[in-house]
Amino acid sequence: MDNKKDFIRENLREEDLSQEQQTLLEFLGMEKYLEMCERFGGASFSTVKLETLCCLSAKRKILENREVYRNMKLTNKQLAAMYGISLSTVYNIFKGADR
Repeated sequence: MDNKKDFIRENLREEDLSQEQQTLLEFLGMEKYLEMCERFGGASFSTVKLETLCCLSAKRKILENREVYRNMKLTNKQLAAMYGISLSTVYNIFKGADR
């Protein structure tokens, strides 16, 4: 596989790639880009937004500490502020947990 990588390192030009792939190459650098291609080549995927990761983490933390928050008498508004998420997200977290 190294022969292929060596060939690519020596011969690949940005114009050989789509705009999306050029952006990835620029962001990752050649070595990480080649590693990504080797590992995920042919796969189609998207990445989540930071807001989504924040909501997923907040959901887990809120549900793990649900009883503590109840005992502290924290409101949904206070939880939203604490975790940097919307009030409706907190509401939906509890609504989904009660099902």
